[in-house]
Amino acid sequence: MAIIFAFSFRQNPSPLHASGMTDAAGSPYDGGDCSGCHGGGSATPGLTITANPAFGAGNTYLPSTTYTISIKGTGYPKYGFDLEILNSTSTTTVADKGTFGTVVTSNCQKLVSAGITNLTHTAPTGSGNTATFSFRWTAPASGTAYLYCALLGANGDGGTNGDNVKASSLVLTQSATGVMENSMSDVQLSVFPNPSSDNLNLKFSLKENSSVTADLFDINGNKVAGLIAENGMAGDISRTFDISSYSKGVYFIRLNVNGKISTDKIVKQ
Repeated sequence: MAIIFAFSFRQNPSPLHASGMTDAAGSPYDGGDCSGCHGGGSATPGLTITANPAFGAGNTYLPSTTYTISIKGTGYPKYGFDLEILNSTSTTTVADKGTFGTVVTSNCQKLVSAGITNLTHTAPTGSGNTATFSFRWTAPASGTAYLYCALLGANGDGGTNGDNVKASSLVLTQSATGVMENSMSDVQLSVFPNPSSDNLNLKFSLKENSSVTADLFDINGNKVAGLIAENGMAGDISRTFDISSYSKGVYFIRLNVNGKISTDKIVKQ
């Protein structure tokens, strides 16, 4: 039996969304979610939103870091969902916040409506009363991101009755201390002299060709400068940078080697 999801929304008048839906994430901009058509289910589906690497305490993100975000539903035979990550809580003009990368699971896709990226299902999905949808999202360099998600748990009878919706939202703020977090064990970053008033030296060693970026952040987690952005780096690496024009204070060097992070704190005199 075919399973059909029926929806009706301000920006997407089509009532049939078995192959994905938009404008139904429950954001102020959308003005609604799947519960406009679906209901009557005896239980609310379980909804879990996780990220890898994990968001920091209070749902903070590391600037320009790529996360794999997963949406897991439990308690119903089939699931659909819609998710947006917006730059404001406006009910009119909004835009994406951050950059949406590749989808990770085959049951997940990106659809764009009125310039807003929606992550949604490709078909009603479920096995053993659970389903997981995953995609990649690169956090912005700064600012607040508003994540909205509506998960539809469906009983699988092809109608709209006996279903239920769980809506959730996250306010993601940039981490003021997150640039100090260190997840790299095989690359040692050396930064000297420290403190420094003019020239700053970076040294590290790479065992193989690697994709490398190094950025300078201020104490509030704002990216101040891009220092290195190269592919195919290997061996003993040494770079010198002029920081004489920057204000005095505490900064962080954030080294990213093939997605692994190492950081060091410096003091500009």
